[in-house]
Amino acid sequence: AKIYQSQKNISKELSALEFYASNFNENTGEVYQRLFEIYFELKMPENVHETWGKLDEKAKNETTNLEKYFAVNKLKENNEVCDSVAQVILVKLPANVEALQWFGNKFYWLGENRYQREMDKYNKNKTNKQYKILLAELDLATADFKKALPYFEKLWNIEPGEKYASYFMNIYARFGDETKVNYYKKYIK
Repeated sequence: AKIYQSQKNISKELSALEFYASNFNENTGEVYQRLFEIYFELKMPENVHETWGKLDEKAKNETTNLEKYFAVNKLKENNEVCDSVAQVILVKLPANVEALQWFGNKFYWLGENRYQREMDKYNKNKTNKQYKILLAELDLATADFKKALPYFEKLWNIEPGEKYASYFMNIYARFGDETKVNYYKKYIK
């Protein structure tokens, strides 16, 4: 397998590693680590996911492996796994863009979807009871927006500009803060 790796013959390397993993029990940590990398490189998410369970704890705590595992789970829409892996990544790398975007988007869309849903309900049934429900739900939407803000602020510090300005504009519009809406509006082309 190492000879094939040095020759950059990934298909033969993969075959040799898979044979070794299924027939031997010695030094499998290194084998599974390399299999994990190859499966990720070849875009084989099921195999990446399966191999993750066979990695030792040291390998599972390596940032590059966590990032790969996060990417695969994001692709597979395993949101709960993504939450926990992104949390670990942010402990190790507080400026990790992918993990920051994950949580920023998660809380932003929780708030925005709640806001839109409740406004639609209220607009269809403008009663006192529905208005009280609306106010309670808007408080929850505001809480979600407030959870999203720190993630977007870190992203803004990394890469200020149009990419994140629309999030800020919408969040501050929901808060009724026109000064900040206008500040971020100038970043949108």
